[in-house]
Amino acid sequence: AADAVVLFNARGEIDVANEAAEQIFGYPPGKLVGVRVQNLVRAGQAGGLPLFPAPEVPNATETFRMVDRMTRSSGVEFRAVRKDGTEFWAEAAFTAVRLADKVQYTGIVRDVTARKNAEQQILQMNADLDRRVREQT
Repeated sequence: AADAVVLFNARGEIDVANEAAEQIFGYPPGKLVGVRVQNLVRAGQAGGLPLFPAPEVPNATETFRMVDRMTRSSGVEFRAVRKDGTEFWAEAAFTAVRLADKVQYTGIVRDVTARKNAEQQILQMNADLDRRVREQT
């Protein structure tokens, strides 16, 4: 599957989203524009994600703290939220670009639910194997 690419502004509102972003987040064509990035992240997780101080947007600190943390690391994993409220595992990388007197943010998001499910299955199989070995010895 293709990666979601979103471009958002200092208010945390999406200005541009590719078709993959619309599909991954479950939005009809053109309807992801204007959505706040925070609405795509499960509540209570922003502390683990990046944010920037945004002097031009005094009330947007939580979004920018989240984005700041994300831009300082690559491959951040978190629970994302689709339009219908269902959650999925996502991995994202964000970059900030200063354009004249504004900062624009680019996010590349990948649905990693299948990988996370496979990792969980491997952990469970290893635990089962450890239990069987202990039972045999």
